[in-house]
Amino acid sequence: MNTETADRLKALQILSDLFGGSPNQSSPSVINDQACSTTLQSVQGASLAPQLQGRSNHTKLDCGVKESTTGDINENEVPVHELSIAIEGLQKPVRLLEAVSSEEATQLCHSLGEEDPFGAKAWPAAYLVARRLLHMNVRGCTVLELGCGTGLASVAAAMGGARFVLATDRSSTSVRRAVASAALNGHQIYGEVFDVMLSQPLPSRGFPFCGNRRTQMYKPCCADKLPDSFDVVVFSDVLYWNKEAVAFGRRAAEAYVAG
Repeated sequence: MNTETADRLKALQILSDLFGGSPNQSSPSVINDQACSTTLQSVQGASLAPQLQGRSNHTKLDCGVKESTTGDINENEVPVHELSIAIEGLQKPVRLLEAVSSEEATQLCHSLGEEDPFGAKAWPAAYLVARRLLHMNVRGCTVLELGCGTGLASVAAAMGGARFVLATDRSSTSVRRAVASAALNGHQIYGEVFDVMLSQPLPSRGFPFCGNRRTQMYKPCCADKLPDSFDVVVFSDVLYWNKEAVAFGRRAAEAYVAG
């Protein structure tokens, strides 16, 4: 087991110890996984009881992840491998693509004039949020993920029956991988670049625009499918720096006001 895998397992164990208890059956509109809390209602964290999975030549991870190497998504992407993540509430594991090397992913983003792609890897908190979404029952709901990274929560929501899912991140490579992961599972999600640090409102039917510092504002191809407001707005592993934390808090409040 390499150091990165060990660190992720340790983080998952910490979260598992922290979020003991049974899930609340209420359906909040905004979820932040780092505290597993919502600006609308207090949601008690679900206890984790993941089963060890794996087979020969695969790395065993406590969160039910089996690693296998695949090729690039395309010639402009860094090498990726596929994870198989078992989440309670889904009949099949989620097939998820993540970058093999965080360093290569960072170099690519910098070459594109974008900021560090911290979501190039799947992290334990995203697993908890994906599981929470399924406990909430998002069937028929619209879901917006901010700072989607690998898109685990978005893909899980689509597999859980959400009728419209928009995965956003300030990194275009992260967005493309999230959309590709959904396709691997036989589902469609929409993916667009969106930087929560900018001043523009959250994408909606009334303001159908996305963008980051490189692209500026643009009208996405799914503009005509955007709801007036999303039923669920979710983000994970994004509150490590003060400026970003404030920005995501502002977005949570914005979603709350939008209804």
